[in-house]
Amino acid sequence: MVEKRLSTDVLVIGGGLAGCFAAVKAAEAGAKVILSDKNYCGKSGNSHFARDMMLFREEWGDNFKNWLDQFISIGEYVNNRDWDEVIIKESYPRYRDLVSWGIPFYRKRGMKGTPGSDHPYGNAVLSDDVGFPEPEEEPFRYHHQRTKYRKSTAIIKFGIRHKMMVCRKKVLSTGATILDRVMITDLLTHNGKVSGAAGFNTVTGDFYIIEAKAVVIATGSLTFRPSYYGIQFNAGEGMTMAYRAGAELTGMEFGSGMWVTKECDSVCINGPVAELGMTHDSVTNGLGEEFLDAGAHLPTNIHWPLEVHKGNGPIYHEPYGYDRNEHKEAIEKYNETAEGPWITMLDRAGIDIFNDRFEQYMCFLGNIFPGGVKINTNCETSMPGLYAAGDSSGTNFTGPTYATLGSGMCSAKCSRLCKRRDTFSTHTRRG
Repeated sequence: MVEKRLSTDVLVIGGGLAGCFAAVKAAEAGAKVILSDKNYCGKSGNSHFARDMMLFREEWGDNFKNWLDQFISIGEYVNNRDWDEVIIKESYPRYRDLVSWGIPFYRKRGMKGTPGSDHPYGNAVLSDDVGFPEPEEEPFRYHHQRTKYRKSTAIIKFGIRHKMMVCRKKVLSTGATILDRVMITDLLTHNGKVSGAAGFNTVTGDFYIIEAKAVVIATGSLTFRPSYYGIQFNAGEGMTMAYRAGAELTGMEFGSGMWVTKECDSVCINGPVAELGMTHDSVTNGLGEEFLDAGAHLPTNIHWPLEVHKGNGPIYHEPYGYDRNEHKEAIEKYNETAEGPWITMLDRAGIDIFNDRFEQYMCFLGNIFPGGVKINTNCETSMPGLYAAGDSSGTNFTGPTYATLGSGMCSAKCSRLCKRRDTFSTHTRRG
């Protein structure tokens, strides 16, 4: 085992969307940057499975008050409205960043079918055009299945699955250094200020001591390795090391759940088929009754356990009733661009979602969206020299549960980290 000592202006811990954004923005602001990832940046972590992100723009007819009201309602009126405004209004510049990095999205010009209010997303039926929209060009956007509480926000879909490899390439292009398979375990402090971090290479065992003028925690959320795939990497180590160093946490009493298919470790949420624009998802209780629209404001992931507690379980997903051969090309394209080949995974489990009724249950994930290391709207924690971004940051933007914003929105949660050139000035100014 070899001891390695490094020095940098900014150390980013975590190589997902939030970590890559933090590294790129810091490097573009003139800082020397090291990004460490406990696995391989670009091929691990929750961001690899992100399929979409929320996108707001008033020029396309979006109403800020309506969007904010939806956040507040879903957030049980305890969410941080300052951060809600950041998330909503900075979604467009973050989207344009991703396009400029080389990440394509589904385009509206490929829309097929006729929009209608009876469609589950209240938008176009389907798009098969993937590319790089122009700045003023509205991409293909769809709404979540409309319910009494969810009526406003619009989502765009990533056009490739390997988007994180594009992010890795962008990080390297700025001159930042990436340390793959370096597991950071502890923050270093000096005179009440975070001054770096320590960890080890998971392959060689080499010990790393990294001195830094600013440290960014971007290690994802705290989960309990549930069956919902893609988040088994999120062990909460960033929150833990920040807490041990003296940083405040927030929202840790809240948790999130996701409805998974009982016979396999896959998720079936308002699609896959609804995202192809074919029909809406029909979810019923043990009495054969649809129940998702029963509450005025509750997120759908709350309805599942409530229905079971009422004694109306188990919960079933009804078959779509379509001839999959008629939509073969669309399904193949979805499998290529979604965060995971859901339909293929279900097929391998012996479940034909087009013809079979299958059981689902609510899986407790952990503190994946609501809580984290407490930060202000400049992403500063209570510890000088320590910042947080993405799902490891505690913004309270979503309240006690998942606000269904789109799984790529963690990037917006670090947009203010290096928005101004002087954000790290007290820690990173050279000379």
